[in-house]
Amino acid sequence: MGKTDIMFPIGIMCGKELHVTGSFRYSAGDYQLALDMVASGRLNVKDLISKTVPFEEAKEAFENVKRGNGIKWLIEGPK
Repeated sequence: MGKTDIMFPIGIMCGKELHVTGSFRYSAGDYQLALDMVASGRLNVKDLISKTVPFEEAKEAFENVKRGNGIKWLIEGPK
């Protein structure tokens, strides 16, 4: 689930009047809803993929995601 305690820059958050919302996982019907939306064409998941790379570049893909470069990198399976 991640770290139990997280530090926030409270001064910046207050100055910019930011709001933080937390959530935990998904409800029971969310997976089926997502699958139905993809199957019906209402949700185009291809738009969520930032870049597709071959399996041999997986390490670089993870490093790029860690640096915040892109949202979702698709790593193709080994050939």
